[in-house]
Amino acid sequence: MKIQKYLFRLQLLENLIERGSTGSPNQIAKRLGISRSMLYKYIDYIKEKNGEITYSRKLNTFKYK
Repeated sequence: MKIQKYLFRLQLLENLIERGSTGSPNQIAKRLGISRSMLYKYIDYIKEKNGEITYSRKLNTFKYK
């Protein structure tokens, strides 16, 4: 059950990054039901798999570079 929740959150985060609609780090962490520090662990994992991710303050979202 725990792994399913992790994979669901990971997939949701990837989809939101692709669409450019994550919101701020605090907003997306709250939406996923995780801490901000855990959010950055998820992002680090996605970076290893899919390449560089940056945060745009102007657009208020994480995005693939």
